Amino acid sequence: MPDQYLTLSDYLLKKEAYYIFNTALCQGTIKRPVNCEVCGKADYRIEGHHNDYREPLKVHWLCYPCHDYVHRLIDRVRKGTFGGKIWITEEEYQQFISVKTG
Repeated sequence: MPDQYLTLSDYLLKKEAYYIFNTALCQGTIKRPVNCEVCGKADYRIEGHHNDYREPLKVHWLCYPCHDYVHRLIDRVRKGTFGGKIWITEEEYQQFISVKTG
């Protein structure tokens, strides 16, 4: 299991979410935007970030640097106060990006 913070059932949920998301993207059900939601730039490939793998089609569209930044913050918090949960709330996500854009 590659992600040291996930149980097997959470890992499978994550993989299923990726599959559903990527299938929808390839079929054109959802469209990848040109600009990052956080920094507004179009310099990098835009990636879908899941706050909650239980909602595979609900993503935030982030450029690679912003996506990496959000995951680094999440990993730091997860080691401390997240208590092992694999999703974050919209409010927690907004706090993370406000640090970057603030």
